[in-house]
Amino acid sequence: MNVARLMLLTAVGGLALFLAACGGDDAAPSGGGTALRWDAQTIQQSTAATPFQPEVVTSGFGVGPNRLSLALFKPDQTLVGAGDVSLRVYRLAADPNTDPVTADLAAEVVLTARTLDLHDDHQTYFWPASAGDSRRAASVAPVAVAPAVAAHEDALTTVFAGNVELDTMGWWGLEITATVDGVTYERMQRRIFVQEHTPEPAIGDPVPPSRQATARDVSDLDEISSAIAPNAALLEMTVEEAVASGRPSVVAFVTPAFCQTRFCGPVLELVVTPAFERYGDRVNFLHIEPFNLERARNEGVLEPVPATLEWQLKVEPVIFVLDSAGLVSAKLEGITDVDELSAAIEAALQ
Repeated sequence: MNVARLMLLTAVGGLALFLAACGGDDAAPSGGGTALRWDAQTIQQSTAATPFQPEVVTSGFGVGPNRLSLALFKPDQTLVGAGDVSLRVYRLAADPNTDPVTADLAAEVVLTARTLDLHDDHQTYFWPASAGDSRRAASVAPVAVAPAVAAHEDALTTVFAGNVELDTMGWWGLEITATVDGVTYERMQRRIFVQEHTPEPAIGDPVPPSRQATARDVSDLDEISSAIAPNAALLEMTVEEAVASGRPSVVAFVTPAFCQTRFCGPVLELVVTPAFERYGDRVNFLHIEPFNLERARNEGVLEPVPATLEWQLKVEPVIFVLDSAGLVSAKLEGITDVDELSAAIEAALQ
């Protein structure tokens, strides 16, 4: 399977990975009652009566600090857009299905709602594009069979995100509490698997010294940016140059035109650009299109560019914040907002 297809499958179907992984384990409950179990059947039953399904939408986890995102799916597949969500995070047994009662409480985390506005002015559309606007065309299938429908059906996309330290490889359990429309739902359970290391750079890692195409290498910025109005200031520097500069950097693997799921959205427009306007005099900002734009526009093929392969990215968008030594200090996957990115930049500037 080629990497572009793998990226797409992870972005669109990554949720299924966590649904399939859902299982369970035992732990002291947050509000009394019987202890939690972490076998698959118990986890499924934990949300059988709730009006939404909490699902992990982070593509993967590695040992160390991680950003964890949850989306609350309603039965019609729209998303809960506001609420208070928190987690109790447990280390589980090596096989929670055969040992569902072993669990060690590791952390309690309050998640923050992160929302992007996907109203009509920002929507990205599948192929075919409107006349004269081929840069916005995105396709997950050959042009002849791809649907001519909006890529995003919701006006707002919200995830609930927070940072958590996962210090061992293996299964971890999430006990979720959410208050939505004044009603509190407790003891909802999900399970995640933590790898020894994620394929892409993790917090604290150096990054590949990519020499991606910049404005110096093209006659038209449209060759390296699918933004309606490409910002040349985000396309001037290679990753190698940014790391060597001795300044913090924001490296955004984002495609404005070829977003494939509701968990990408106008990240360049509504997150990266406002942060650039605020911090561009102190921080390097790099926009890298994850796909070969010529093939994407002309053939509807999502072929990763060399930098995407070098960083071993399986999803987009991903924004990396690098400190002045070129090490990853934050990694924001999927839906985020300018406040979260700004906080990460402020930390890198310390």
